[in-house]
Amino acid sequence: MTKRPWLSVILPVYNVQPYLKESIDSVLSQNSDVELLLIDDGSTDGSENIVDQYPGAKVLHLTNGGLSKARNIGIKNATADYIYFMDSDDAIRRGFLESVYRVLESTNADVLSFQYEIIRTDGILDEIKAPISLKSFRTVDRRSCLRMLMNHSIRQSAWSYVIRKKILIDNELSFTENILFEDEDSSVRFFAHCNQIVLLEYNMPPYLYRKRTNSITDKSAKNPSVRELTDNILVAKKAYEQYIASYGNRDEVDAWYFNFRVWICKHYGGFSNENTQYSVTIAKLERELKNEFASIARKLTIKQFIRYVEWRFDFVKSIMRPINSLYKSIKWV
Repeated sequence: MTKRPWLSVILPVYNVQPYLKESIDSVLSQNSDVELLLIDDGSTDGSENIVDQYPGAKVLHLTNGGLSKARNIGIKNATADYIYFMDSDDAIRRGFLESVYRVLESTNADVLSFQYEIIRTDGILDEIKAPISLKSFRTVDRRSCLRMLMNHSIRQSAWSYVIRKKILIDNELSFTENILFEDEDSSVRFFAHCNQIVLLEYNMPPYLYRKRTNSITDKSAKNPSVRELTDNILVAKKAYEQYIASYGNRDEVDAWYFNFRVWICKHYGGFSNENTQYSVTIAKLERELKNEFASIARKLTIKQFIRYVEWRFDFVKSIMRPINSLYKSIKWV
């Protein structure tokens, strides 16, 4: 009789042919009873054929509907008690899943969070070969976990945690579809329903996050679109609403939300975009922050306050630069 898998690894796949086998093999090489779900999201570069070469995996072919939809379909088809989401151009180190299973046996955690390493390469991830060992783990309560999410002490990406499937099913939780930055929205909602969160520390990060040259993410960072701007604002608001409902300290959450939007202004305002909606959206957000500052200032940490002042200084400087140029160009009599 085949042993029932304890973990369902959900791997959405979309046009990652050069990296896909390495990613899949990094899962199958784990000495652990796991179920691998390969969700082909309408690939056209040969990835759709590669997934069919793995008879031991559960393969689903979809018309392209986006990452969130593929993950949600994976959740519905997963049979194990725990779920792990991976990106199909990344990989995990040897021994990782076995160590997660051992921790689950001793803690019965709802979710386990761990580290990652950015690998800037388009080639083979040699780092996979290095076996890892678990140094320590500790349990935190829900409130502490949410605060760590706000402070970025815990990574919000879906591939940075293993979660109990029952949490998602019983609370009707899923990834928001047709939106960018879905992980920043989903992680807050998912963790807000977990009672026991375990943080794992390894001798080296178990997850290898591939930073590809000319990837969509890389291009986006250099030339963000209107959709990215508006979706980031929307995700910030959705996360804020969840923190208000689940965290409890309204002043701290208000300060986090204000600081997040200051970051959005600094990040997106630093790019030139000819689309009128882009500049109008930035200007609207800037007005909101300036109007809110007087009432929010006392809630800000020193670091958050400095970030706001730096942003305002840059904004004032951008206004004064053309005025100074005009002043210097005038021939005074």
